[in-house]
Amino acid sequence: YRVTSIKVQKALGVNSKRGEGVSELIRALQNVVTNKDNAYIFDPVEKPLVMFDSFLQRQRQLFFDTHLQPIMTWEEISALAFRCRVVKHRGTLPRSDELILIKALETLRNMGTIICAGKEGEVKTAIIIDPTFIAKVYSSISSRKVSLENGLIPFDLLGAVYWKDYPSEFHAPLLDLFKSLEIVFTADISRHQFLGLGE
Repeated sequence: YRVTSIKVQKALGVNSKRGEGVSELIRALQNVVTNKDNAYIFDPVEKPLVMFDSFLQRQRQLFFDTHLQPIMTWEEISALAFRCRVVKHRGTLPRSDELILIKALETLRNMGTIICAGKEGEVKTAIIIDPTFIAKVYSSISSRKVSLENGLIPFDLLGAVYWKDYPSEFHAPLLDLFKSLEIVFTADISRHQFLGLGE
């Protein structure tokens, strides 16, 4: 998984109390929204994308209310995208639908609604529909309650002890996400693998 940075087009100084820079900000945002090359625009499915985001928000609330982890698989996201008419096919998606769904997920990621684990432009292995969940998962290995020796966690204890509350099929995508954000690293010491915390 590789995090791609959002392309910053302009930095503006704005003071809403004094009204400074507000009209320039509005013009800049209009340019971003009307630029067809921008991933924020999703012409073929604008209304379905809004519906998709709304469904994801409801799903997020359901996960919160039932104390489930806010992670969805590609198959679950694909089914939801079909219900919202983001994609035309159900089940295994043809490549054209796959690309549309990938673009929709990247748009939602750019908006800060979701976090995707997986390589850019490819099928995602896990979609985290509540970005605050990442902080919770990271705190499970970095908080003061966790006893670490020299900042290292034996790899075999990661799933068994630290992430036991999270579904095992999501351990690898979460680990890849943390590595791509450079907040953890792996280390081989005396033929044992460890997870280290970045600074």
